[in-house]
Amino acid sequence: MCSLGYEHMFPRLAILLLAVSLLVAIVARPSGGAGKPVSYVVRPTDTLWSIAARHYSGDPREGIW
Repeated sequence: MCSLGYEHMFPRLAILLLAVSLLVAIVARPSGGAGKPVSYVVRPTDTLWSIAARHYSGDPREGIW
């Protein structure tokens, strides 16, 4: 019966991890930098390039990126 205080380590670690997770959940929020989500139904002949060319103004490479 070696009592070094390790028997109470797991509950303390679990509480600490729970507290950190709760703090991250409260502080974290979406950036909103991507803009409003847009839905599109892909047709059999569509390519990523053709979708970007139709829906993004300017260079389609920027839309793909």
